Amino acid sequence: MRGPKYYIEVPISGKNIDALTLVIKTEKMLKEAKKSEGAMIIDTDTFQKGDNSSYKFDYKVNSSTVGGGSSRGSVFLRGLRSETGYDSYKFVLEKNVDFAKLDTALILGAIEHAFKINQASASEEQEGSSEKRFSARGSKKNKQADNGNQ
Repeated sequence: MRGPKYYIEVPISGKNIDALTLVIKTEKMLKEAKKSEGAMIIDTDTFQKGDNSSYKFDYKVNSSTVGGGSSRGSVFLRGLRSETGYDSYKFVLEKNVDFAKLDTALILGAIEHAFKINQASASEEQEGSSEKRFSARGSKKNKQADNGNQ
């Protein structure tokens, strides 16, 4: 909590992050919640300069505590692309009061996206490192190595 607002931050870092997919998924979730939770996108903003980028959605959703009321929130995706391919982003949900089901779904969507990226990065690194150290028995690499050792 910073001042009167709540912030939930999800760090997303890994190799060649597809931030646009998360932006599109977030926008889709906000639009689909119009019927079920009265959600509406109020404003959007995009900023890009060099390797820095930022995406913002301001929205409102039906209040879960006050009948007929609504609560406002903002979703930010800010980050930095790296020349080496290891990018770093932060998904931030900002609310004044009243967390709705939509807010929870947005956070869980970001966590799921981050987990999938980290899992894919870890498996790529693991595959790359195992290829360098190990090869199947009887493979060309092993035969060449055996011939070189004799």
